[in-house]
Parts: sequence; C-alpha cells; structure tokens
Amino acid sequence: MGRTTTVTEKIPATPQVRRIQRAALALLVVSGAINTMDRAALAIANPLVRHDFGLSIAQMGALLSAFLWAYAFSQLPVGVLIDQFSTHYGAPGSPTIVAADLCSDRHP
Repeated sequence: MGRTTTVTEKIPATPQVRRIQRAALALLVVSGAINTMDRAALAIANPLVRHDFGLSIAQMGALLSAFLWAYAFSQLPVGVLIDQFSTHYGAPGSPTIVAADLCSDRHP
C-alpha cells in the first residue's frame, strides 16, 4: 500500500526548497523594511510639508490618516485578487506594479 503522512511526521526539506525558503524570507524582510521606510517618510517630513503647503496640525493629521485609510481599503480588493489568482502571481506582481509606477514619467 501507499505511504500515508500523518500530521506529526516531518518530511525533510531538500536543499532546493531550503534555498527558496531563504530567498522568500529575504524578500519579505526587504519588502517589510521598504514598506516601513515608505510609511515613515511622510511622518519624518511632516514639518517641511506643513510649512511648504501651509497646513495646520489638524490638516496634516487628516493627510497622514488618508494614507492609512488608503492602505486599509486597498487590502480588501487586493486580498480578493490574491485569493483569485494565487499568491504565486500576487507576491511578485505587487512590488513590480509599484516599481513600474514609481519609474514612470509622471513622477518628478
């Protein structure tokens, strides 16, 4: 008969699987670091942005929260798309789309 695997039985990973796991972990760490820097950039530039645009503290708070709301609302449709098309395409696709947008001509 065929061999069945129970939940408690461990199957050793091959060197190729280990290498892919390490690469995926490294990409996640780098993506997380970039995401954290991106979110913190506006908070660090807060005084300069307020001065340049003549914004009050309340207006700046609304601006900062607008970014958070955009992140929050975009998670719902993106989650559905990831479920629909698999993380195999979504994980590398999302940073690729963001990078293409940042490299486009419409950004100064």
